Amino acid sequence: MPFRIVKIPTRDVKLGMIVIKTEQPNIEFPEFGIPLTSFKNIEILQSKKNEHVYVWKEDVDISKGNPTEVSLIKTGYTGISHKVELSPTITADSYKYSNKILQEVFRIIEHSKVIFIDSLTSIRKLDRKNNIPNLSKAIENIIFIVRKYPYIMMDIHRYKTIGTVDDTHAINVMAISLTLAHELKFNTTSLITIAMAALLHDIGNTRIPERLLKKVNAFTDEEFTVMRKHPEWGENILSRHLFIPEEVTAIVGLHHERLDGSGYPSRSHGNFISKEALIVGLAEDFDNMVSGGAICSYNLIHGTDAIKKLYANAGKKFPAADVKMLIKIVGIYPIESLVKLSNDSVAVVCETNQMTPIKPRVISYGIDAKDKAKFIDLSKTDLTILSPISNNIYGLETSIVMKNYLNARLKDSIK
Repeated sequence: MPFRIVKIPTRDVKLGMIVIKTEQPNIEFPEFGIPLTSFKNIEILQSKKNEHVYVWKEDVDISKGNPTEVSLIKTGYTGISHKVELSPTITADSYKYSNKILQEVFRIIEHSKVIFIDSLTSIRKLDRKNNIPNLSKAIENIIFIVRKYPYIMMDIHRYKTIGTVDDTHAINVMAISLTLAHELKFNTTSLITIAMAALLHDIGNTRIPERLLKKVNAFTDEEFTVMRKHPEWGENILSRHLFIPEEVTAIVGLHHERLDGSGYPSRSHGNFISKEALIVGLAEDFDNMVSGGAICSYNLIHGTDAIKKLYANAGKKFPAADVKMLIKIVGIYPIESLVKLSNDSVAVVCETNQMTPIKPRVISYGIDAKDKAKFIDLSKTDLTILSPISNNIYGLETSIVMKNYLNARLKDSIK
């Protein structure tokens, strides 16, 4: 399921939550279906004599209790969502891509995501009637975008509107892999193979017990032995049951192997691992660290720390050239990173800046994240980033900040 509807007490409603409906029918409310931005509207809900409301929440673990009694606050959802308003004094030149281009690219990507998710759903069910031609066409559309507007996928691919955690991880890995392979000068045929393999890289997880997939802390040695089999299982599923091309299935089987032989399932090393498989493996490693991936959410770290960790493994686990290119693409401060600026303001990185990577474009919320959101291109100011900040300190949901920023630009392009 892409989301769950959770029933919570009205007294637990907080800014940033998304209210779907109330207990009483036909109640008018100005912010149904969007993140709450006003305390006044929360008071409206509470004045309607509704003891409970139904809110939208991604990935609630219902195994831990009755879902109707789960409070979003207790499950770790901070949900403070400050609306991003673009200043009319900021020209289109302030962005890497005009709002009009962004709107068109976003439309193509969202359409392609629907096809990707439908295809992944069919493949997980071993449905041989899965629409591979449609999947290939959607991949070609994404490759066209990457070719024409390099790096744009890195800015907006994590804008999650549909799909499960598994779907999102697969699409993230595909976007990172494609952008990386394009910048490393792979030809179009290779890009198509890499994209399909990246989308299907974790299909072997369908054979892993559900209790392991839902586990929220580190695996035991015995559990990790089972987890390490998923690349082999994935290759087997795709080749024997679904007849996916061999060049794709080979990457799926190798995507957890590493240059130094520390990977799995076969501890292959060096030239025994294809360049394509190393690219998909690097992309997945990065997404696992910054997004939590489809599993391994307990390993989630700040984007800047992920960059440091990858750099330390350059030339060891992954080719040094691949790691350096990925760092160039995602920036020293990746998208959605929370940072402290030299004027003590708290900001969220919304766009990387390849010309001056230490000065990305950010949404600033002032000191202690108390001010109105303001877009700043740090490369055009004297401001610098002092340090990364843990995303939990100020209650800013950085993914929602990024969504609001993109929505503001998409809305602006329609005017």
